[in-house]
Amino acid sequence: MKFRTLPSQLATACLAVTSAAAALASEAPAANLVAQAAAADAGQSRLASGEALEEIIVTAQKRSERMLEVPLSVSVLDTDELASTGNVQLKDYFSQIPGFSIAARGSGRMALILRGIATESAGNPTVGVTIDNAPFGSSVSTAPTVPDIDPFDLDHIEVLRGPQGTLYGASSIGGLVKFVTVRPDTQQFSSRAELTSSSLSHGGVGYGARAAANMPVNDDFALRISGFHRYDAGYIVNVVGQRPEEESNDLKVSGGRIAALWSISDAVTLQTSAFLQDSAGGGTADVDVDFNYVPVYGDYRHQRAPGTDGYDGSLRFYDATLKADLGWGNFESTSAFGQYRLRGPQDATGTFRGLINAIFGIPGAGAAVDNNSDFDQFSQEFRLTSPDDGRAFQWLYGLFYQDSDQELFQRIRVIDPNTGAALGAPALFTGRTPSTYKEYAGFANIDYYFTPRFDVQVGGRAFKNEQDFQSVRSGPLAGATTFAAGDSSETSFTYQVTPRFKISDEMNVYARVASGYRPGGANATLGGAVIPPKYDSDTTVNYELGFKGEFFDQSLTLESALYYIDWKDIQILKIDQSTGSNYFDNGGTARSQGAEVSAQWTSAAGLLVRGSLSYNDAELTEDLDSGTGFKGDRLPFSSEKSGSVTVQQSFPAFGQLSAFVGATGSYVGERQAAFGRTPTTPRFVLPGYGTVDLRTGLRGDDWGVTLYARNVADKMGFANAQARNATTGISAYGVSLIQPRTIGLSLDKSW
Repeated sequence: MKFRTLPSQLATACLAVTSAAAALASEAPAANLVAQAAAADAGQSRLASGEALEEIIVTAQKRSERMLEVPLSVSVLDTDELASTGNVQLKDYFSQIPGFSIAARGSGRMALILRGIATESAGNPTVGVTIDNAPFGSSVSTAPTVPDIDPFDLDHIEVLRGPQGTLYGASSIGGLVKFVTVRPDTQQFSSRAELTSSSLSHGGVGYGARAAANMPVNDDFALRISGFHRYDAGYIVNVVGQRPEEESNDLKVSGGRIAALWSISDAVTLQTSAFLQDSAGGGTADVDVDFNYVPVYGDYRHQRAPGTDGYDGSLRFYDATLKADLGWGNFESTSAFGQYRLRGPQDATGTFRGLINAIFGIPGAGAAVDNNSDFDQFSQEFRLTSPDDGRAFQWLYGLFYQDSDQELFQRIRVIDPNTGAALGAPALFTGRTPSTYKEYAGFANIDYYFTPRFDVQVGGRAFKNEQDFQSVRSGPLAGATTFAAGDSSETSFTYQVTPRFKISDEMNVYARVASGYRPGGANATLGGAVIPPKYDSDTTVNYELGFKGEFFDQSLTLESALYYIDWKDIQILKIDQSTGSNYFDNGGTARSQGAEVSAQWTSAAGLLVRGSLSYNDAELTEDLDSGTGFKGDRLPFSSEKSGSVTVQQSFPAFGQLSAFVGATGSYVGERQAAFGRTPTTPRFVLPGYGTVDLRTGLRGDDWGVTLYARNVADKMGFANAQARNATTGISAYGVSLIQPRTIGLSLDKSW
């Protein structure tokens, strides 16, 4: 299945949509067209024998809209459902989202990938992350700062596919993940508590406790307070250490949020919040396998020096949003400050054992790599939007500023591989790389309704960023203590054009052309071969044709999209063979093309069916000048075919109680690991896998119980793969395993 002519097909579709709209231009005057269309929607009746799906409201375009009215590809995840069925980490539920994949590198590091736009599991991010409307995470970092937020106090999660450069800015060339929090309510008191417990095959027992309360102080002021603690049991055994049969990759996560909403007047509101989350992982879910997928140390076992495989992560996020109704428009100011601290040591004995013996004369020694990342980010955004009064011309204008500071620290220590204790030798290498990133942007998005059925959105964003980068290195691998510095600045412009045609009050088709931009930067790398002092931004342009519709009086929804993404000036993470230094460069082009479809149907008899399918063909269209990737090679970590289906039946039980039983099947297709670090390094293929989850439960008016089983067939799927040398001397790949069969119970109570 190929889409070589897809861009021209989409352009033809755009013209067809525009021509059809012109034929309808005389149907109604331009004024108040949106209100007319909304009134028609409101007048729809329900089937006497059917049950309508709950309307989903999203903020993908920075204003509240029905998801089926948003002219871009969006998925929404129900966070209550995720929490009650034990899907509490991104790697638990990514397979339910069309076109979404992850590369879980372990030690708290993870890369997000949408529609195949990636070249590595490390490197500058291609998928943006926001908490509400504020960005979180560095736009330029080899240590991605992805907040894996517990879903309990989230209203929902939105995943926007395709470049989102106009409204969300830099480093969203593949798409965006948006965590939307629960807003305080000034009208009534409410509270909710949840207890969970789970048992893992090949592992131990986990548990969790969550609670939240919404407390109106008066008609104008409310507080919302929530907290949680979670223990996720491990399922990987470390074959070295004092207790070799105890699972090492357990995870403790604790956090909380406090939010306040103040209605200063009928026209002005202020919402503030503070969110914190601390994570402590005892080890990674990685095991070493050879190219035939045979585990080096046995199933669900790895060999890591004690103290080298866990991580500690600390997330802090504070924000304040001021909204004012000006009559002629709406003003919104969002100020946010985020912090992320990560300490993630790794065992690198297989890589450095020979060097340690050669330099220090210590045979059999081990190596531990300390990987520390400190990240601080302040952002400020001002927006003016047109009032929601049904006018034919709608607009949004904004200004944005971001100031980020990051410091990466790396040290290679000489240790005893059996105990993790230091052996007294100096560090093999120590490196510190502080950097700053500032961005200034102005953006606009306008939408004009030519008729009640046809409108065109046009948007643009102008950027400027400034960066400073330093590198201080010492130790035998660096030679003498050395210092290097670099700086860069650049400007860019992204855009989007989206005509939309309303086939009927329940169906619409859109065509979208949108671009994205990932900042370049400075290379502060030392010595060795000729290394460019700077690297440029890379860009994507997405051509998309989509359909969204409701059928059978809103009991069935259907969304589909065809897309083609052109990726130019790809940023490549290279290695200088003479010094071992990493640096960035631009080289090569790629394209990603494919199709996505999702649907949901519910009946009056209580049957829910939900499913999605994704086809993605992402490959290089030019050789990488690093010599590690060639035209026609598939881009890493994305499945050509993936999908999921959920079937759930609800029915009366006894008294006022209802019961449900359901199943979810997911399939993740074959993927390829990152391009080799050298031209002779082979690429590892991650085999496809399928999982089945089951659940059943009871619900009363204000309580519920859910019994679930995840991965009931106990499939061993790989979430990532990266080259490493096992301590046995075998050339292997470290693969991150998905969670094995898990049986869990969730109890929740509301007041």
